[in-house]
Parts: sequence; C-alpha cells; structure tokens
Amino acid sequence: MTGVFRRMLDRLRDEVETPPVIAAPVYIVASPFKTASTTVGKALLHLNAGRHEMVFHGQLQQKYGTCFREINKTVPEDVSAKRWIADNQLEVRQTLSGLTRRLARFDIYSDAPFGHTHLHPFARKAIAPQARFIWVNRPMDEWLDSVRRWEIAHPDVYPRHVVWARNPEGRATTLRKRWDRHHKQFERLAADYPQDCLELSVDDLEDYRALAAFCGVAAPAGALRKHNVSRDD
Repeated sequence: MTGVFRRMLDRLRDEVETPPVIAAPVYIVASPFKTASTTVGKALLHLNAGRHEMVFHGQLQQKYGTCFREINKTVPEDVSAKRWIADNQLEVRQTLSGLTRRLARFDIYSDAPFGHTHLHPFARKAIAPQARFIWVNRPMDEWLDSVRRWEIAHPDVYPRHVVWARNPEGRATTLRKRWDRHHKQFERLAADYPQDCLELSVDDLEDYRALAAFCGVAAPAGALRKHNVSRDD
C-alpha cells in the first residue's frame, strides 16, 4: 500500500469515526420562545455577526426531540458546564452527528431545534465549542400573556392550548417553573463561559448597543428594528 493511499484511507476513517462539530463561532438565542428571538436573529444579521440564520425547523425538532430529552436527563444539577462537557462531549457529538451536519451551514440559531430551550445549553456547547448564547428577559406576566395568545392562535402546533381554558393558572405555573429551570441552566453555563453568554432585557433591544458590544462591532445608529411582534405584544 502506497503512502498516499494509506493517508487517504486514514482521512476517510477519520471522517467516519470522528463526529462532526460546529467549529466556527455561532450565535444561539437561548431564552424561551416569545422573547424577541426573531428580532435578535435579524439584528445579528444586520450587525454582520453571522450570515445565515436558521429559523424554525419543525421536522428536525420532531426528529430529534426525544433524543434531546434523553440527553437533557443526563445533566445533573450540581455539575459545572466545563466538567460535564469534558466528560460527555464525544458521546453527545456522536449521538447528534446527523443533526450537526444539518446545522453546520448556519451561524445564527434563533428558533427550534437549536435555539430556545429544547436542548440543554451544555450539550449545545459540546457540539459548538465557540457558540455564544443570548438570553432575553421579558417581564413574566407579559411573557405569559404573549405565550397564551400565541398558543391559542396556533392550536395545531400547541395541543396544550386547551389548558388555558380549563386551568389557566396551572398552565402559567408550569411555564414559570420551566422558565426558572432553563434560566438556571443558562446561568450555570455563563458561570464557566462568561465571555460567551449575554443576558439582557427586552428594553435593551431598543437599539443595537448591547448586542453590538457582545459581538465586538460598532453599534449602528438608530432604533433596532422589531420583527414578529403582534399588535398586542
């Protein structure tokens, strides 16, 4: 076997055995839906922080949803992000290799499956080591009301919309607990990767200054354009 042929086989073997990663810097809107994620995604494009935004992809979310939930269960509440990633990154990359290949051409993730809260941020950091995460806080009552109206308006996507009619406080309590759980996950990630995490409020999205500073670029003058905002939001 010639040296050239051997090296070619080694490269092919590496491609098969080494799971893919998203090696380039990317941006992930990591807060729940109805937190101005579309606005943030479009603002990042405007800032040239990224060039290709991945918006909602229902088929991928459905395909990998069960896998996400199984991975999420493996993250203890008392382990640091760096420790968990060091111990689990190879397995996560192998498990999600098909998804990673679909994600690789994008550099902004503003919606499911890789944006929002479906997959634990530690796992996302494991397959995208240079990922940068953005969490947008919205007043809780305002967020709950927005979610309620959105779910009721899209019953085919959100079967739990019926709970708003028969037990609205129960639905609101469930969402509050979910928000708190995911926010704690974000805070734990930020504790180990503070330079890669930005937490802001919707009021910070009146202009580009906060996002521009996080991206390391100059802030354009003028107001930040809002996207996907209903008349009642």
